[in-house]
Amino acid sequence: MTDQTAPSQRRSVPSGGMFARVVTPGAFLAASWTWCIGMFLPILLARDFGPWAYLVFALPNCVGAGVMGRVISRHGASNVLAAHKSANLTFGVVTMAFQWFFLIWLLADSPREHMLRLIPATIIGMLLATWWRSGRFPGGLGGVAAVVISLALGAAWLIRGDVPGVAPPAPLRPLPELLPLAGVCALGFLLCPYLDRTFLQTADACGPEASPAAFVVGFLAIFPLLILITHLAWPSLGVQAGPLGPSLYPALLSLHVAMQLGFTIAAHDRSIPDQPARSPVPSLQGGIAFLIGAALAGAAGFLPLGLHGLESHEVVYRGFMAFYGLIFPAYVWCCMVPGGWACAPTRRRLLACAAAVVLAAPFFYLGMMMRETWWLFPGVSMVLAARWLAPAAEPDKAGA
Repeated sequence: MTDQTAPSQRRSVPSGGMFARVVTPGAFLAASWTWCIGMFLPILLARDFGPWAYLVFALPNCVGAGVMGRVISRHGASNVLAAHKSANLTFGVVTMAFQWFFLIWLLADSPREHMLRLIPATIIGMLLATWWRSGRFPGGLGGVAAVVISLALGAAWLIRGDVPGVAPPAPLRPLPELLPLAGVCALGFLLCPYLDRTFLQTADACGPEASPAAFVVGFLAIFPLLILITHLAWPSLGVQAGPLGPSLYPALLSLHVAMQLGFTIAAHDRSIPDQPARSPVPSLQGGIAFLIGAALAGAAGFLPLGLHGLESHEVVYRGFMAFYGLIFPAYVWCCMVPGGWACAPTRRRLLACAAAVVLAAPFFYLGMMMRETWWLFPGVSMVLAARWLAPAAEPDKAGA
């Protein structure tokens, strides 16, 4: 049993030397994974806990995705796609909606003096992503283009070096409270990649020989540079206008962020089954994701009530994070690991996943929304314990 989108995706990755078989897919993987978690969650964590939070975020993120190529090559990526089709389609829709929400929030929350440059830069970034979506950049070459443009923007920041220094404020929370969040980051970043259709399709296209190297190049070489660029450049969004007009830095950052968000949206939309290979028109799921993201951004803007000292847009952002810190990891842990990679989840495994989510949700709420992070320890423990409520599956034939 194979996923029906696998053959078209397989043809999109060129055969040939190391660059075509490893670096090009690696660039696609890195650009596909550079979205509003990698580009903004470290900003929130550093605000709350200081610079150590960046390491707590980046280490499991890079390692978790980097080892996926080797793990999934044992089980057959097309088998995983077919067996867990509903889950990975849900992952894609939620991810697209998250990107749209964040993009609208970024524009709505930017200083007014930057809007004349932010809006054109955002439009250019989204057009570049749409250009790749239409097939003008075949296969992984769109990822190469996105990576090259972002790295060029990063080089521009470094070469000019005239961004006014922004002294980081004192952390809002004691550093020891970061430890429970490290457990959530490990749970989410080690498990969520296995529901990403763009990853699974790329692994299937590369084959078991090349996919381990492609994932290593993508997530241990390219992806760290992309998120580091964003992390270092983010303070420039608040740089005020100078005597010669608004600073270019907010526009450059906006171009980088919008292009990466757009590329992620396009990659996930293109991964939906039965989509025309070269159509710039979004899928039905992509349209629904846009409506969800726009509605949530609009609701947060018009109803700025906030919650527990958080402004309303951050509340929605943290609400999205519940999918990647709790719901999706619980599914992978209870329904796929171990022995369930290439077989559809049984009813008992799904019930174990649901029980984990329901029981852990109050603790995650206390830890993520109320920022009483010590409650995350029992929440993560419940997810891990729920795996033993499900019966052991027979070993995958592909992995035997």
